[in-house]
Amino acid sequence: AVAAPVPLADSDGAPQPLDLRGPEALAPVLVRNDGADPLFVCRTVVSPPLPSSAAGKRRASGISIERSWEKAVPGANGGFKAFDPADGVDQGETVRVTLAIVPDKTEGGACATVRDAVVDEWLPAGLEPDLRSVSLLVPGRVPGSRNVAQCHVEIRDDRVIAFPSEIDGPVWLQYDAQAVSSGDYALPPAKVEAMYDPAVSAATAPSRFVVRPRR
Repeated sequence: AVAAPVPLADSDGAPQPLDLRGPEALAPVLVRNDGADPLFVCRTVVSPPLPSSAAGKRRASGISIERSWEKAVPGANGGFKAFDPADGVDQGETVRVTLAIVPDKTEGGACATVRDAVVDEWLPAGLEPDLRSVSLLVPGRVPGSRNVAQCHVEIRDDRVIAFPSEIDGPVWLQYDAQAVSSGDYALPPAKVEAMYDPAVSAATAPSRFVVRPRR
């Protein structure tokens, strides 16, 4: 059934917002211009947050993402050791973050191909990324792993974003950062998603990141 027409402007021509809720908000909307001037329409969709049962948990659908943390070992000639970000690091220490991204396997046992993906890694406040350190690890770290075909990477003050054009096996996005400000910070989840297939997505669980004051 087609709903009755609803005017989007009053008698003086002023815009009149149309507020759709529930199933109506997801239904197609047909806009007709009865005037001689161009008509500009802006449609804004507001969605509620994830249900409490899903919030704060790791999720994966069609692809998975895991985040691991290491911190530099003084005097170890570039060595790093694993640590829990909730346990904290000292102000001024260098940390290394690795995101392991793996597509689900097909019925034949091989990894599926995920195209046009975006990896969104928000940094906790108190961490500053090293612009020269971001890299996609090449094949060889794990036998049989592959790299992405092409990948554009953006490094911002608050996050690292990668746009792999194709992922057909395990890949690793790695970067270094420095703990510059002491505090107890929220650690947002790392996310990966196929841009044109939102059903293929994954996220790590949120956590805490602690930076202890310099001793």
